[in-house]
This record gives sequence, C-alpha cells and structure tokens, in this order.
Amino acid sequence: MSYMYWLTQGGCNINGAYKRLLLVGGNYRTMGIDVRERLSLCKVDVPNALLSLRSISGVSEVVFLSTCNRAEIYAVTDRACELELIEFLHRQHKLPRQELQKGLYVATDKGACTHLFRVAAGLDSMVLGEPQILGQIKNAYELAMRLKCCGKMLSHLFMRALKVGKRVRTETNISAGAVSIPHVAVKLAWQICGGFTDKKLLLIGVGEIGVLTLRLFKKHGVNQIVIANRTLEHAQQLAKQFGAVAIGLSELQEYLKDSDIVISCTASPSYLLTHQMISKALSERNAKDKMLIIDLAIPRDVEPSVAELEGLKLFNIDELADIADEYHRLRQDEAKRAEAIVTEEVNAFWRCWRSRWAEQLVVNLLNSAESVRIRTLREFSGKLTTCDDGERKAIDMLTKRLVKRVLHPLIKKLKEMPNEIDDQMAFDTIVRLLQPFLEKGDGK
Repeated sequence: MSYMYWLTQGGCNINGAYKRLLLVGGNYRTMGIDVRERLSLCKVDVPNALLSLRSISGVSEVVFLSTCNRAEIYAVTDRACELELIEFLHRQHKLPRQELQKGLYVATDKGACTHLFRVAAGLDSMVLGEPQILGQIKNAYELAMRLKCCGKMLSHLFMRALKVGKRVRTETNISAGAVSIPHVAVKLAWQICGGFTDKKLLLIGVGEIGVLTLRLFKKHGVNQIVIANRTLEHAQQLAKQFGAVAIGLSELQEYLKDSDIVISCTASPSYLLTHQMISKALSERNAKDKMLIIDLAIPRDVEPSVAELEGLKLFNIDELADIADEYHRLRQDEAKRAEAIVTEEVNAFWRCWRSRWAEQLVVNLLNSAESVRIRTLREFSGKLTTCDDGERKAIDMLTKRLVKRVLHPLIKKLKEMPNEIDDQMAFDTIVRLLQPFLEKGDGK
C-alpha cells in the first residue's frame, strides 16, 4: 500500500510539534505463519503488553490488535517511536530484530487511519469481507479503554473504524455468501474428501472460530462429530446442541485414529497434536482414505513435522490462501465499492481531526500572543507612569487590536488549512514553522 513504508528502507522521521498517529505491524501478507505465531499473544498476556507499550516514552495512547492474521500496534506519539515499538516486539516475543523488521510495515497519520479503516472493512483480510475482524477490532479497543491506554484520538479513530466497517457491509455485498476462514476450511475439506458422507469430524477448540466451523460442517451433512476442549463443560454444552460426543484434551489420542477430518482452533501456546500422537493414530487407523488435518490456530496446534507422515494431509491457515483468492476474484466489484467508501470516510475523518488540531493551534497562538503582549507592556510600565487610567486603557486596547489584526490573516488560514491542504508533507511543514506555539503556547 502506498500509505506504508518498510522499516528495512529506513522509514521517515515523524518528530513533530503535535501528536501523531503511528502504526507498526505485520500481517499474513508480510509475515509467514512461523513468525506470526511467535508474535501472537494469549488473552491473559495482552493487558501487560498494552501497559508496557503505554509506558514507552513519547507514547500517550495505544491499542494492540492481535489476530490470527495480524499483529498491529496503533499508537499516538509526540516523536518517532518506531524503534522503541520494534524493540518491544523483539523483547516480548524473543524474535530476532532482523527477522522481525523484514515483515513489519509502518504508516503514520492519514496512512495509519486508511489502513485501520481498510482492515475494519474486511479489505485487508485473507478472506475478503470476513466479518470476524469487526469483533476483534472492538475487543482490542475496549480492552485499551478499560486499561486507560486509549485516549481521545484513538477513541475517535476506532469508533469511526467500526462504523466504517458496518457501513461497508451494509452498502456493498462484500460479505455476501461464504466469507470467513471456517468457510474456506469447509470448502477445502469438501474438495479433498469428495463430500462428507460417513466422514467423522474431530473438532478441537470451541471458541468463535470453532463454533462457526462446527455449524458449517453440520450444515454440509457431517453427523459423526467429536468435540474436544480444555474445559469439558463447554464441549458438553455444544455437543448436546449438535448431537456430538464431548471429550477433554486428555482423550485426544483415543479418538484421533477414528477421525477422517480434524479441525484444530485453540489458543494453546504449545502443540496439542504432536508428531508422536499423529504417528500412533495413523498406525492404528483402518480407514483407506487419508486423514485430513486443518490447523486454524495461531500459534499452531499441530506440530509442523506431522506433514512428513504418510497417510494424511495437513494444512495450516496460510495454506488456505488459494481458496481465499477465489473469493477475492468473485468480489472485486464489491471491493472497489468498499474502497471508495473507505477513501471517503478517511478524508472526512482526517479533515475533522485536523480541524480540531487547527482549533487548538489557534487557541495556543492567541494565548502565546497575549502572553507576549502583557510581558511587553510590563517591560514598558516604567515609561508609562505619567499616563492616567484612561490612557492606560487606551494603550491596552491598542495593543490588543494590534495583535488581533496582525494574527487575523494567519488564524483565518489556519482554520481553512484542514480543508485546503491534503498533502501531509505540506501540512507537516506548516506544523514545524509553528512549533514554538504548539510546544509552549507562550511565544518564548
């Protein structure tokens, strides 16, 4: 995307006189699953990560969006903080800096806004238009709000992004039909198995993705289902609803050998299905068809070396991309309409935000000028001892009018600037020229 730049290219200096919006992240396009799974965080770890990011010097607001397909930090900063954010990711996830930087992208201000709105619209998803991302954005934003890591700027930004995502799905058909990773997984399974007659499904994990996957397999005629989950009670509730068998994770080995299709989508930090477990299951298996395993988890639930075993086919979430591309091709017209909506919304949001900034700059400028006026009058007070009260009031009024008339053309232009200047570099140049007023507000 033109609004981004790559860290390996050196980036740009965002030091400025006002707070800036900064995005540092990576997704399924820029990072392989082996890197993304090391960037992922368990839910219990996200709060500490947010607080650590918020404590970085120069960062006043932060939201961390972490999903299967992306890890993105949105921050409000008053200086260039890319390197600090990279260092955080390096320390937090024990990833080599060079390996990390190869897959990271950066966007600032309007570019970061554009990216988030595209993500919310489903335009940056592996499956074009998938709806789950809206809930993920909402959860990330609400967590940051609860931890007081999200202030006025990111609050406005994320609330608007959610509205944009809903508008795109209302005014276009980008989400019509099968538009999620579970849909892609079911389609892949159907293609490989040639239908689901007499197929036995083992589903591991009953989160949002797991439940949606289960519903789709059931809809397509799979009736022999085993549901495995760390919390057995949750599996039992779902099993009762779908006429399935519920088991705990400790029973996986027993049920693996009889499974034709295995779907795993947990939040486990370690492998649930190891090379040894699958090898044993295959040795005990009587079915003539190969076992199909689709690993939808990040980090992965299935040990990658399992793919080397005879008698099975293993797919991870990145390997569903070819089928996902089919959905992209079918929805290109809708994607163009969605892009137009995003562009319109970004321009409107950024004009509004810069107008607020310009209003604050005008206030700072007036306060600064008033401080200079009063200080100057005090400096000359010794020479005004012969003036009576009426003359002093006249001098006070004269200096006020002088300041007002001198500043009037500049203030008028500042108020018009958000609508007249779309080029970010030109906007930044004006900001730097007025930096003393932004930083101090006293003209010193």
